[in-house]
Amino acid sequence: MTHRINVFAEGLWALGGGILYINCLSLLQQTKVNNSGDRQG
Repeated sequence: MTHRINVFAEGLWALGGGILYINCLSLLQQTKVNNSGDRQG
């Protein structure tokens, strides 16, 4: 029972970490696009 809970918790941690990682990447891409847009303007 505890083993299943540990696997479930590790899965949640991996999922949360992946979401945070993707959010950070998308934010970085948005700032890059905004900066390039400002330069063009």
